[in-house]
Amino acid sequence: NEEVPAPYIINNVQKLIDQGDNSELFCRYASRDIVYLSGQRDIETLGSQICGQGKEDGYQGPSRRERSERFFASLQLRGREVEFCGRSGGETTQVHDRHVVKNVGHDHGLIFQSQEGMQAMFG
Repeated sequence: NEEVPAPYIINNVQKLIDQGDNSELFCRYASRDIVYLSGQRDIETLGSQICGQGKEDGYQGPSRRERSERFFASLQLRGREVEFCGRSGGETTQVHDRHVVKNVGHDHGLIFQSQEGMQAMFG
């Protein structure tokens, strides 16, 4: 659901610092050259992929791919809130890049060997 991005950045980063404004920290992170890769078939819902005993990731989305989508959406949302401080390209601005590797599940080997993975690592 694109309208409900997980609040990773605003809520979690704020807990790590004891200041009222985390914009400078976010902008430093947003300006980095980072590419997120996820598998198109990484859609297993919860079960063995739950992080820790608190099952926190269930609140962030039912599958790894959806959590990746929501995390990326939350970066874009926060970037707009701080009047964007990430990278610019043409007329668009966005925080980092994200690619979904077709026909791959939760397999780092296949993801890194894919065209998207090779491009992300070596340009």
